[in-house]
Amino acid sequence: MPLTLDQAHQIIIDAIENDTTHPNYKRVNALADFYMNLITGEGLENLLHQFALREDDASFQQRLELTISTTDALTSSLMNPFEKVLRTDPLVKRIESKDEKAIEVLTDKLMEFFHSENQNSGLDYWFQTRFKSLSFTDPNAFIVLEWDAFDGNYEKASPYPYEVSSAQAINFSYRNNKLEFLLDKRPNVYEDLDLKKSGYKFTLYLVGYVLVYEQVGKRYIPETNEAIYQSKGDTRYAIRLHETKLDSIPAISIGYIEDDLTKGVTYINPFHVARSWFMKVIRLISEADLSKTLHAFPQKFQYVQPCLGDTAGGCISGRTRDGDVCGTCKGTGYVFHQSAQDAVILPLPRNKEDMLNLDNLMVYKHPPIDLLKFQEDIIDKYEGKIHAAVFNTQAMVKKTTVATATERDQEMDSVYDTLHPFAEKVTAAWSAIVSLISEITETNPADLVVDMRYPNDFKLKSFAQLIADLKTANESNAPSFVRAKLNADIAEQTFVDQPEEFNKYQVKQRFYPFSGKTMDEVNFLMGMDYTPFRTKVLYANFDMLFKRAEKENTGFWMFKQDKQEAILDQYLDELEQQLKPKQVEFNPMV
Repeated sequence: MPLTLDQAHQIIIDAIENDTTHPNYKRVNALADFYMNLITGEGLENLLHQFALREDDASFQQRLELTISTTDALTSSLMNPFEKVLRTDPLVKRIESKDEKAIEVLTDKLMEFFHSENQNSGLDYWFQTRFKSLSFTDPNAFIVLEWDAFDGNYEKASPYPYEVSSAQAINFSYRNNKLEFLLDKRPNVYEDLDLKKSGYKFTLYLVGYVLVYEQVGKRYIPETNEAIYQSKGDTRYAIRLHETKLDSIPAISIGYIEDDLTKGVTYINPFHVARSWFMKVIRLISEADLSKTLHAFPQKFQYVQPCLGDTAGGCISGRTRDGDVCGTCKGTGYVFHQSAQDAVILPLPRNKEDMLNLDNLMVYKHPPIDLLKFQEDIIDKYEGKIHAAVFNTQAMVKKTTVATATERDQEMDSVYDTLHPFAEKVTAAWSAIVSLISEITETNPADLVVDMRYPNDFKLKSFAQLIADLKTANESNAPSFVRAKLNADIAEQTFVDQPEEFNKYQVKQRFYPFSGKTMDEVNFLMGMDYTPFRTKVLYANFDMLFKRAEKENTGFWMFKQDKQEAILDQYLDELEQQLKPKQVEFNPMV
């Protein structure tokens, strides 16, 4: 049952008067800070701990300054495979209805959902950028669909995403796994006695309406649709109520991995399971950097001459007879090399036996590096354990051993098992947002179908692995559809930076008559009488037909399939007439 208005007002008033938050507020914010520190490499002081028994404040500060965090590179290597999910073509992705006008308007609104400065925009681009980022940095954030005022007589609403971070989402509640309310507390600036002051704006999202308490100054005059609330602390808030006329709250949560400590009420990010290994790596890196800087450098030992000074009084332990600093040695009392222009000059002895071995005048001593190598090896080992904790395999880490095909497939399956829940969250969120936008924009006919599903294989295999798989498939006489799928994966990797060429490949594959067949199989079929003559003409003139279609039809590659098919059929009809064997009638009387 939806909350009443009285209950809604009380939720905001409790937050204003008593700083009320949801029970897990401190934990979700601590997690967000921790994730952000790891991903950016900033805030090292929040990740390292001072060892009080042997480290004072100055020593700890020195360790912080000498430590170079590598967590940003490590977390990037963990996040990259998730990008592949968003770049993989879904098995199903459709928005369908008999109402073509509604679908056209809805499609336009999806492209307007998220704007960027580059050429990419729309809902899909938002998933590739902000959704993926929030899944790692702040899984307890919410996305709320908002829209500006519009004239319903000639235009539709234009929803856009508003991010409510875990810090702003101070209170929320679910009933039967459905969001009951969400309270957003965001900073605002208002005028009070001609001065700009900082305050807060409380926005409570509920089913059917939105309730707002916005802090205002003492001289603020409310509008006709506003009321004023004055708190116990003598702060004033303008109260507004907006109707959404929606059957649900236009908000979705970002996270998908439930936090066991909160009994699944909140979420953790995909690499949270490796948190303990991250802390070990950070500590080891700090100790290794400290050891390298303070100890791992060559020590120079050298015999030097005493300084004789540059005055008649000479130099006495770096001073002249008058007590001034010696101008030659600058107070050191010795003469030694300071640049390539200097030289240590020794008087030539009279006897050969008194000559010094010049090799013994100076020597460099290198400290043992066994401990440093040990630290580096342990760091590499722990970084591998981080990957293993997240993906249940180290397949994403470079190896020195060669894996068998079976081992490689098992490792990829482990990676896919980790990516699959993320893909399910993407599909659920995409479908929910599309449905909400259709409801907000009133482009939701009764027969509207919104559906999206990803395959289990996110195509993480390398080009060489795919070629090897294709070779195995050919040699084992695998079904043609298996080979066709492998060819498509190889093409996708080949044209990964050439989307237009990949589109051309996909168009050609729709019309290719022998998809997945080997050359031997194709040659056999071409020689058989039960292969239709039209199919043989298509195969023999395949590339020529597409070159002609491209030349004579501008934008051919972007046409809908039925239009492309009509053009090719016309060309095939002409070729059939030219190439079809002529029937010769036999007349025995001639």
